[in-house]
Amino acid sequence: MSALVARVSNAVRWFRRHWLAISLTAGAVLGVGSGYLVGEGRLAPERETTLANIEKYRAVLTDAVAKSKARPELDARLQELADQTLGSTLEAVDSEFRRRLNRACEQLGLTDFSVTTGTSVGRPTPAKKEFKSREGAKLRDEVDFVEVEATVIASGTLERIYNLIFRIDAEPWIKRIASVRLNPSGDGQIIRATIKLSTPFMPGRSPSEQ
Repeated sequence: MSALVARVSNAVRWFRRHWLAISLTAGAVLGVGSGYLVGEGRLAPERETTLANIEKYRAVLTDAVAKSKARPELDARLQELADQTLGSTLEAVDSEFRRRLNRACEQLGLTDFSVTTGTSVGRPTPAKKEFKSREGAKLRDEVDFVEVEATVIASGTLERIYNLIFRIDAEPWIKRIASVRLNPSGDGQIIRATIKLSTPFMPGRSPSEQ
């Protein structure tokens, strides 16, 4: 027991004699360690901001890569839609629209008919809210497709008028029949039909066969 007390007493005396050196050494080690951490940016608030930015940029790049891989499939789907339109410009679609409607009337034996095209309406993207950045402003205001309107007025028997309506509806190009008005003559043998419809096209994207 006395030996243990003696060792403790010696240790206390040694510490008292060397406390300054021990304090300086500990301070130096702590200073070097703190300086390293600060130098590495591990204790600075900027590190958290930097890590958050890195994560954000990583997410953006990951999303960009995914969209890039999906682009061929998207282009193919858009082309499938374009293949069901009558052209890629207003002039081409207007001319082809009238030509096909006139041909349908002629092939069904209708002699008293007329086909006119009316206004065209540009339809912007329904996903405007997705393009919030300055870079997306052009896409936000870009027209997705244009609708061209037409009116067919024809007179004929009820059977031929019905055949005309069914023929227009069965055409392979995209169309929307807005209204059909039938006015029979006094004896009901001849029907005068007024058919209003429209067809869309995507500016700059032509059907494959053209």
